[in-house]
Amino acid sequence: DGSCIPMVGRCDRNNDCVDISDEKGCKIVVIDPNNYIPENPPKNALVKVKVELIKILEIAEVEMKYRTQYTLYQEWLDPRITFNNLHGNYYLNSLVEEEKNMIWTPRLILDNTDKKTRTTTDLESVIFVKREGNFTRNTIASIDNIYLFEGQNNPLDMNRVYETDWVCDYAMNWFPFDTQKCQMIFALSKDMNSFVEIIPNGHAYLGPVELTQYFVRDTEMFPEMLGEEKQQAIVLEVTLGRRLLGTLLTIFLPTILLNIIGHATNYFKPFFFEAVVSVNLTVMLVLTTMFINISNQLPKTSYIKMTDVWLIFNLCLPFTEVLLHTYKDYLRGEEREVNHHGRVRKLGEDLEEDSETDNTILRNNWV
Repeated sequence: DGSCIPMVGRCDRNNDCVDISDEKGCKIVVIDPNNYIPENPPKNALVKVKVELIKILEIAEVEMKYRTQYTLYQEWLDPRITFNNLHGNYYLNSLVEEEKNMIWTPRLILDNTDKKTRTTTDLESVIFVKREGNFTRNTIASIDNIYLFEGQNNPLDMNRVYETDWVCDYAMNWFPFDTQKCQMIFALSKDMNSFVEIIPNGHAYLGPVELTQYFVRDTEMFPEMLGEEKQQAIVLEVTLGRRLLGTLLTIFLPTILLNIIGHATNYFKPFFFEAVVSVNLTVMLVLTTMFINISNQLPKTSYIKMTDVWLIFNLCLPFTEVLLHTYKDYLRGEEREVNHHGRVRKLGEDLEEDSETDNTILRNNWV
């Protein structure tokens, strides 16, 4: 109807006009198709990388992997673009799918994954424009009143949520007194390494500190050069500490109790030799079963872990005690006493009298 509204009401997702004309034609990105190639980055492009680690979903020690959910933010300037009518509210400056496909967007390689997965710009990617620079008005020859913002002063900010399986080289030498450092490596592709520079722009861990087996001790983000070709990368390193209470109750306490039981057989009477051997062999069998089960829950390594040393030591104790009791029994000679159905007997003693006594007791029990 010819009435005017303030420019802040233009494309603010509120219908200020009856014919909704203030919310039509809200194109933000303006490029010159003759001078813009979406496959090529801007000159001396600087990409700021920020990572928000939402949650550590899984830690798989045997598979040498861990899975995380995170939001990846990438911020850069593109002087080849002009933006229309940017708002002070960051979230009102989002690009539609057509505009996202028109411009260059950085792509990073998730370096320590099985397939070297790359980041993508798809329907789940969101690109905003941050209003940081001043604007100029369009010429009087244009029908619409438009505020023009230069791309060299107003950065683009793209973010997307990812869920990735990372490869982590768990160092199990000191298990269970170990500290693990798992990394998330975001690297530039080799063809872009000479044209684009990436720098860290902060990070945050938003998930719980206490995990199933570990707790998050620290997180750190830093730049790194990969390989001989000095491939640029940003590394987010997560330091994991292990809670010892569960390990103490499931590994150390049972083995100590079993060896205490086995060692208690040293105080049996000499004629209980068979019981001494039976108890120690049973302890060895249980410890061996524990050893196998614990080893299957940990990665296969070429080096010996601390828990292996502990379990092997506990296996050697009952084995040594069986050998010592066997040698002591050998030194007693043929005149030694043995356990015969709960009675003390000497080797070679006539058992006929005792057999008649046993038969008499047996008959009396049936009367």
